[in-house]
Amino acid sequence: MSLTNYSIPDSDICKKATQLTTEVSPSFLCNHCLRTFFFGDLLGKRDGLKCDRELLYLGAVMHDLGLTERFGGEQRFEVDGA
Repeated sequence: MSLTNYSIPDSDICKKATQLTTEVSPSFLCNHCLRTFFFGDLLGKRDGLKCDRELLYLGAVMHDLGLTERFGGEQRFEVDGA
């Protein structure tokens, strides 16, 4: 599989989620979230799974917002997240 033309969903909500994530996350965390999408999407394609790529992207790109200063809780991430 070639990744040359590989892209993320470009709906308005995905663009807004990307913007939010890049604004509030340090670059390493933002890149981690994008890799999460790519990895999950590629594994699903490899295994012949079908999914809503937009929902997969939104879940992946925003899954660590609770680690950011803006959205972090008062206690440790794993306590507040529980």
